[in-house]
Amino acid sequence: MESCGYMGLFFSVYQSLIFFYFVSTSNLSAKNSAGKIFGLWDVSTIAFTCVVVTVNLRLLMICNSITRWHYISVGGSILDWFVFIFTHSGITTPYDRQG
Repeated sequence: MESCGYMGLFFSVYQSLIFFYFVSTSNLSAKNSAGKIFGLWDVSTIAFTCVVVTVNLRLLMICNSITRWHYISVGGSILDWFVFIFTHSGITTPYDRQG
């Protein structure tokens, strides 16, 4: 494995640890409006939001030359995720939030 490969491995492990501790800390310390800690839905949404933002910004950093199409696709992808999750979170069914 080349030195570039080792650096890639190092940064992958580093990003994974940052991601893990950010989600774990937010899970334990965050409370909703009712005073309860976040549930599986909330933590999963935080985790996937971190993945979407991290992957898109990492793709932007890898590019040798950045054009407006890069900004449009990366920014649009992140924006699409937030629009989707806010829309999806606002839809309720009779089976939601029991208990």
